[in-house]
Amino acid sequence: MAIAKTLPDPIDQMKLFELIQIIPAPTKSALRSGNLASYRISDPTIMGYLRNNSVFAFGQADRARTTATFREILDAMWLFNIKF
Repeated sequence: MAIAKTLPDPIDQMKLFELIQIIPAPTKSALRSGNLASYRISDPTIMGYLRNNSVFAFGQADRARTTATFREILDAMWLFNIKF
């Protein structure tokens, strides 16, 4: 229920569950923080995982990112958008 309140869009909810598989510890920390959308990731290893999973892999600016909020990460996850 807390996820549905935080992210009312079902597509964002599916993206969040994908993030739990890609980066479980930071995603769970973001959920516990109470402010999921503005929770910032700045760990180079985690950003590398996101790039390796094609979240930030398209364009020089995306590949150069060293930090991102969960809202920016969810917005960058384009794979679900074309299917639904």
